[in-house]
Amino acid sequence: MEWLVIILSILMIYFAVRTFYYRAQIKSINRHLHIVNEGNSRMEVRKSGNNRDESELLGEVNRLIQLIAKTESTNKLIDNQNKTMISSIAHDFKTPLTSMLGYVQMLQNNEHIDDRQRYLKIIEDRIKTLNLLIENFYTMSLVASHEYPLNLERINPFVVLQNQLALYYDELSTHFESVIISVPDEAHIVWSDAQVLQRVYSNLIRNALKYGRGPFTIRTTIETNNYLISFENGIPKNHNIDIERLFERTYRDDLARSQSASGLGLAIVKELLELVDCALSVTLNGNIIAFRIAIPKGNHHRNDEV
Repeated sequence: MEWLVIILSILMIYFAVRTFYYRAQIKSINRHLHIVNEGNSRMEVRKSGNNRDESELLGEVNRLIQLIAKTESTNKLIDNQNKTMISSIAHDFKTPLTSMLGYVQMLQNNEHIDDRQRYLKIIEDRIKTLNLLIENFYTMSLVASHEYPLNLERINPFVVLQNQLALYYDELSTHFESVIISVPDEAHIVWSDAQVLQRVYSNLIRNALKYGRGPFTIRTTIETNNYLISFENGIPKNHNIDIERLFERTYRDDLARSQSASGLGLAIVKELLELVDCALSVTLNGNIIAFRIAIPKGNHHRNDEV
């Protein structure tokens, strides 16, 4: 009987200590989570034992803390980008508007027909610039809100490219020292959005016309899984480009700032391509910059007629 009492006493002491330990752990976790919820700490809860249940609980708690920290970091980055973009939008709209107002005043005070025609042409160019800015900001808002309308169909991406090149060929020939274009004539069908690819090609060509120098080249490569299209052109010497940031919405290099460019064109290109499961990369070799589009070959119905 005495042994039974001793054993029961030991068990009671063991469970009492164990219960006290768990309560202490729960209180410690509760205090830590309260600090986390108040935003005063993102430190993980440390383990104090080898109990499996406790380890699993603390593991889930720490994963939650990591997720909160990551979400906060992402939100701060987005907030900073939005502030920079708003400032950029205000500046980009103010510049052509101020210029137009100035030329309107000059028109009002000048009756010489040649000057009036020249001023009207400048105002027209500024209006086109504003229209492009509005179009870019609207597109970016649709992409960011996942509301950009897609019309997926069977298309030949090289035909879409040839059509865009036909529209810009005279400008390209006049602007660049040489124009070399290599596009296959054979039918290569993919499941994609023709308007998206048209917008992408147009933005890359306009980007080359705006900032490019020297030669302009379009190369196409047919790989096992992808069609590759490369837009290559020279850039001015001593022109510093951070290619790691080139596709950021708020990034503008020195040349873009000097021309009051919004910097959204390349960001739109990359995000539009991602909508149709394509990829965009950039390389800089000396003073030759190359934008390479990878279009997956598997996105079409192989048994359909071409």
